[in-house]
Amino acid sequence: SVVRVLRASSKMDQQTQRVLVALQYTMSPSMAERTSAESQLKQFESVPGYVVLLLQIVGNPSVDISVRQAAVIYLKNLIMGKWHRTTAVGSAGSTAPPEFAFSPEEKAIIRENIVEATCHCHIPLVRVQLGVAIQLISLHDFPTSWPGFIPKIMALMGTQDPALIHGAVFCLMNVFKKYGSMPNANNKREPFNQIVASVFPVLLQLLTYVNASDSPQAGDIARIICKIFYSSTKRHLAPYFMEGPINEWVAVLLHVLDRPVPPQALPTDERARRNYPWWKAKKWVCHVFDKFLSRYCRKPREGDPPEKLAFGQLFLAHHATRVMDSMLNILNMRRTGQYVPDMPLQIAISYLNNSLTRGVTFTHLLPHLDIVTQEVLFPLMCLTAKDEELWREDPHEYARREFDPVHEYHNPRTAAIHFIYDMVQLRGKARLNSFMAFIVGTVLSRYQNDPHDQKNYYEKDAALTAIGVLAPFLKTIPEYQANLERMLFTHVFPEFSSPRGFLRARACGVFSDFHDAPFSNTEHFTGGLRAVLNLMRDPDLPVRIEAALAIPGLLQQGDAALAEVQPLLGFVLDECFKLLNEIDNDDLVAILEAIIDMFGENIAPFAVSLCAKLSEAFLRCAVAANGDGDGEGEDAAALAALGCLTAVTSVLHALKKMPEVYPQLEHVLMPLLSFGLEAESLQYLEEVVRILTFFTFFGPGITPLMWSLFPKIPVLLEGPAPDFLEQFLNPIDNYISRGTDQFFAPDTPYLNVVLNIYYKTLKDPTSAPTECGDACQLMESLLLSGRGRLDSYVPAIMQVAVERLTSGCRSPALRVLLLEVIAHCLYYNPTLAVWALESHHLTAPVLKIWFDNLSNFKRLHDKKVCVLGLSSLLSLPYANLPPVLQGPGLQHIIAGLINFCAEAEKMKKEIDDEVKLYKDQRASLGHGDDDDDDDDDDDDFDGLFDGYEGEPGTMVEVPDDQDVDDDLEESIDK
Repeated sequence: SVVRVLRASSKMDQQTQRVLVALQYTMSPSMAERTSAESQLKQFESVPGYVVLLLQIVGNPSVDISVRQAAVIYLKNLIMGKWHRTTAVGSAGSTAPPEFAFSPEEKAIIRENIVEATCHCHIPLVRVQLGVAIQLISLHDFPTSWPGFIPKIMALMGTQDPALIHGAVFCLMNVFKKYGSMPNANNKREPFNQIVASVFPVLLQLLTYVNASDSPQAGDIARIICKIFYSSTKRHLAPYFMEGPINEWVAVLLHVLDRPVPPQALPTDERARRNYPWWKAKKWVCHVFDKFLSRYCRKPREGDPPEKLAFGQLFLAHHATRVMDSMLNILNMRRTGQYVPDMPLQIAISYLNNSLTRGVTFTHLLPHLDIVTQEVLFPLMCLTAKDEELWREDPHEYARREFDPVHEYHNPRTAAIHFIYDMVQLRGKARLNSFMAFIVGTVLSRYQNDPHDQKNYYEKDAALTAIGVLAPFLKTIPEYQANLERMLFTHVFPEFSSPRGFLRARACGVFSDFHDAPFSNTEHFTGGLRAVLNLMRDPDLPVRIEAALAIPGLLQQGDAALAEVQPLLGFVLDECFKLLNEIDNDDLVAILEAIIDMFGENIAPFAVSLCAKLSEAFLRCAVAANGDGDGEGEDAAALAALGCLTAVTSVLHALKKMPEVYPQLEHVLMPLLSFGLEAESLQYLEEVVRILTFFTFFGPGITPLMWSLFPKIPVLLEGPAPDFLEQFLNPIDNYISRGTDQFFAPDTPYLNVVLNIYYKTLKDPTSAPTECGDACQLMESLLLSGRGRLDSYVPAIMQVAVERLTSGCRSPALRVLLLEVIAHCLYYNPTLAVWALESHHLTAPVLKIWFDNLSNFKRLHDKKVCVLGLSSLLSLPYANLPPVLQGPGLQHIIAGLINFCAEAEKMKKEIDDEVKLYKDQRASLGHGDDDDDDDDDDDDFDGLFDGYEGEPGTMVEVPDDQDVDDDLEESIDK
């Protein structure tokens, strides 16, 4: 092979040396040297055999490791971007060389040698990149253009060389990723099913063989085989698994799961222990069984193939409880102090959670449930000394970790909390009573009775966590509800002054969870609220965050809470901004938004300062989101930036009846608006346009500052944001209707901008119907506001609409909007509009299309526009009407008008009745009369259907040996 030839030769030609030097310099600390090296490598792409040379360098053990790494990354990137091309691509008329494409010969050589190169590579970073390259090639070539792959893999797996076996299964794993999520439609998986039938018996033998060894290499082979098995079964089952071998596979997989890992074999380094091959193999076995239970053992749905149901029945009947024993053993290992990594533990808990909904598995679990919840899951819910150390030494990292969804997903503590909640929800009050007896009767009682120097603060924190998690149930069951106030006063309120910061933080969260609990003594609630407000000054950052997060929930308690916070509103807002300056988090911005919504116009005294700080926070987060940091930090910053924009919108909405405040807000928010309307800020554009809409609609008028932003709109629409015309409709309409004189002034460009958008969109045959419809709505605004100012433009406006209408417009909705443009032109100036139609002999064709589409004018607005347009014809002297509009034509129009007026009146009455019904329903629910009935937004209809969905905390009493309804199972699907 090419790789062996290279290894046999110690001589390198001049070109090879140049490539090696260029690869070396791609890692230079000098930007100039890196740029020069990358340019040289780009030039080498035109040299035949260059990509084969890269593979040779990757497989040459005499080449420096860093150079081999650079070569494999460069090769992988070429495969990623160019493998699908069959010929080199160049721009017409360009003098630049065409872009690189792999030749058929180069592809064949790489396919022939990349597996061997991977098997002989012992550098993990290089091997991983080769695996990605194999995966990318397989997406395009396997199996049709790569028929030799499977025979080569089978031959390598048949050797006695562990390194070659390891390399073979590694390559196979990367190819099988292609089929992991591939749908089963149209027999797309049939080639894969055939491969499974030939390869998996060999994999089964290999897994059985390596199970007899304790070596890390054998463990890594087992890991890869288990991962292949998971990716091959996580979505669909090949016929091979339905024909008997599944029992053998389950037995071998259980052997992997149950085999002990000798403590002396584990590395001392925590990261290395976590990644020990045999534990990673166990992790993938846990994934397999958890997926079997959650996907294949649920109740059948419409469209489920019968073999899926049969497999689920087989697994439940013969394997599910045996697998549970192995999962319980993993939990017991953690319980008895043996080493268990977090991921296998988390998946084992997930398996038990999925077992709650199946009668046979829950019956098997029930005798172990108290031990599991009290001696395994509850300790997992406890903080550790390591957590407290992180709290003290790096509170920012602690706070970031607590809000990190990836950390939460992999955290057994989160899995334990989910299990406790789901256990109570799915299996009823008996489980709640048992667990609460342990929490209150054992943990909290012990904490109260122990001397201060012996109190277990970690257990108290976990107990409060459990109480907060179960709050939805405790608040709805009478015997618990009656004791909630005493429980809070006894076990939660004292922790507001705890010497341990994490307990102060937990007290804030739990109190917020019970904000709607009944308080016989309102002073208890008020005292708790004051304590939370005071903790916003706490020296510990996580405490301040939890106190701030608790405020919105506590404010929902009612007028008493709002009255208590009102005098401190400025302080609360300032503290929230201080937190936002310390840690970029969208949850913190959501606090501001919730407070603004609750206090409404009372936010006015703080509005300018609030918006100034939100603008500063947005700009800081947006810049951080575009930085070169880690992806997680950038994502968090982007979410926080979006949250800032939403909070600004909430401020503007709260003050929409105070237009005198808007000019002050414009000045402080101009940096935000200017930045948000740039090409680099597209991810924020929708929210920024909403803010612009508020200013141009609710402000006292269109100010010079707002006019200064108008030129940015066509730049965006004609450049990076052509799909945002719909979002810009409202602010453009506001510019036209509320700044009419300035908009139509002869020395301004605004009118031409809007006309150009209209002309360009409708004349472009590739414009979608929705885009054309948006352009038509722009014309509606223009024609309604510009009466007497558009005479010279009306013929062109009509011509463009008629051309689009008569050129085979297939969309009924667009036909209506185009006809409405014509109707508005008739309403604007019927004489001019009729002349424009008659001069091109289009009056009769347009009227025919119009009356053929009367049934498509479905909205009340459509009917009104239609009536206005047609009735405008009646204002013309009869003698001036075209022949087609005289006699029977006119009678037809009048008859149509009468029918349309009747339909419009009927529709208006139906709408009025619906509004009256809605108001009556609100009144019956105690909401009273609305003060905002005349608002031009839909916010008055928020909550119309509140309460129609299931409330949190609803328990389902199900006998222990029965399955839980599948719909409910889906609602708690993680």
